Amino acid sequence: MASQTENWAGIIRAVKAPVGFFALVVLCIQAILGLVALQIDRTQAMPVIYAMAGLLVLVIISVLIIAIRASTPVATASAVDRRTAAKETAERTAAKTADKKHHLSDYEVLQQKIADYADKHRSCRLVIANGERIIKKGDRAEHLFLLEEGNLIIDDETGRPLEEKELKYPGSIVGETAVVGSNRRRTASVYVYSAQARVVKMSREAILDLAAYDREFERALQYLLKLHASRLEKVAIYCGRGVEINTEQCTVLMGDIHGYSRLSEMVTDEMACPFRFKFTDQSLEIVTRNKGFF
Repeated sequence: MASQTENWAGIIRAVKAPVGFFALVVLCIQAILGLVALQIDRTQAMPVIYAMAGLLVLVIISVLIIAIRASTPVATASAVDRRTAAKETAERTAAKTADKKHHLSDYEVLQQKIADYADKHRSCRLVIANGERIIKKGDRAEHLFLLEEGNLIIDDETGRPLEEKELKYPGSIVGETAVVGSNRRRTASVYVYSAQARVVKMSREAILDLAAYDREFERALQYLLKLHASRLEKVAIYCGRGVEINTEQCTVLMGDIHGYSRLSEMVTDEMACPFRFKFTDQSLEIVTRNKGFF
């Protein structure tokens, strides 16, 4: 039954093809000529009928050949070929995965290692409700957090409006600077902003233990230390000689043009630069008024 269906499908494809359509037209013309031959004298019509019959046989044979070819696949892959192709696809996928793993950034390595640690120590994976505080400003840093689900919000407790506070998204590592840095005091509080959040809580001791035998994790951890040192160095550069003269107390004024990056992408440089220049001039004026270094 399936074979007959395939044959009919092949015949239909043959008729739709240019050669098949031509054969069908010729067949129709022959039918018309045959009807005409029946109307003329029998002696004169016989040669015409024989010629038409021969041509009809050739057309039928051509259509059948086209139908058979159309219903037969051009090339059928054997089971061995299919297995080989599947194996090659799997090898390419594995190679891409390995290559992607090999080129993970230091931050991505930290994310992966902390998540793996949580899989082995399930008690450190916590689900926290909205509004709960996981870090308190001023406390000594003993843990870092990997945010897996939900949102966290950073509050430096300076009274700034909600829209100016930093929001953390899944994949963010929070509180790591104070944990791995020399100054172990929290500089801001962190609260759960979404309905709930799932975090991995990893202690400083666990971090140091993991770094002691996992070289990849240790190298990624060095990235955080360098980033922290780079921030301190920039602060020292911006503050100038004030840091060297008075190391007991240092007040740093840092400012930002809210939304400047989005603005500069939407307008031309001639329109965006005046905002930056005005911001710099006002910052210099404030620092000078407070007898600081700019």
